[in-house]
Amino acid sequence: MEMSKLPQSIKVISACMSPENQLLLAGETVNTVRKATSQATVKHLTEDLKAFAEMRLGGCWQVMVVEGSYWITQTFLPNMSFQFSLNDQAYLFWQTSEDAVRVKVQ
Repeated sequence: MEMSKLPQSIKVISACMSPENQLLLAGETVNTVRKATSQATVKHLTEDLKAFAEMRLGGCWQVMVVEGSYWITQTFLPNMSFQFSLNDQAYLFWQTSEDAVRVKVQ
C-alpha cells in the first residue's frame, strides 16, 4: 500500500483524523477483513480492530461495523474519528479517552 493513499476499496464517509492514522486503521481493517471467513467472526473482527487501535494509537477506542444506513452522534477526542465503507459495510473508529480502560464484558 502506498503510504500517501488509502486502499482503493476504502470510501471515506467522515474523517476527523490525520492521514497517517487513517492509513494505519484502513490498512489494518483491509487485512483483518480479508481473514474473516463468516459473519460469526465480525465480533472478533471488531475486538481485533479495537485492540489494534489501542495498541498502535493508545487510549480507549470504540469500533463499530454496520451494514446499511446508520446515524451516529459521537463524542471523541480531537482528531480521533474515522468512518469509511469497505465491501458494503461501514467501519467506525473513534477514541473516547487517552487512557485505556481494561474492562471486558463477557
